[in-house]
Amino acid sequence: KLRQSPWNRLKVEQAIARLSIATEGKSQFRKPVKEGVWRLLWSSPTSAINPLSTPDLVLLGKTFQVIKGTRGANIVKWGPESDSLRLIGGADLVNVSPLRTRLTVDKFVLKLPGIPEIPLFKAPKNSDVLKTLYNDGELRVSEGEDTKIQYIHEYIREESDPMKDLVKDLYFVS
Repeated sequence: KLRQSPWNRLKVEQAIARLSIATEGKSQFRKPVKEGVWRLLWSSPTSAINPLSTPDLVLLGKTFQVIKGTRGANIVKWGPESDSLRLIGGADLVNVSPLRTRLTVDKFVLKLPGIPEIPLFKAPKNSDVLKTLYNDGELRVSEGEDTKIQYIHEYIREESDPMKDLVKDLYFVS
């Protein structure tokens, strides 16, 4: 894991560019995004903020992306338990092409153990098309066409044991 810094961000972005060019046109490295739970490993906005942290921790919590049908959720999770504190952003997903998905964020909620969910705000229809730069089914690299924000995710699993609680969060924000 690289520590956050502008220098390390540049190194990762250069590696992403090389990987994207080297695998362009090779279908085994440009697979459609599969449903299930993906864990964020790195993102360009969080990569240079805090030198004491790593880019996979957003607000010092582990971040997951859950994809099911035409809904997606980004979930920042603090703690290992299924009822841990969470920040959840819900979004509609529309396939633009096999390697491009329009993501429209529409809701944010805070989920606290033992307390009803707290809607933080109804997000303005914030939308971007995520382009797949690399996806072998286990590791996915994508970039926002408008924002140019880059993300690296690893596939965790489909709806199975330890991740079932994350999948339930997806349905809450639909």
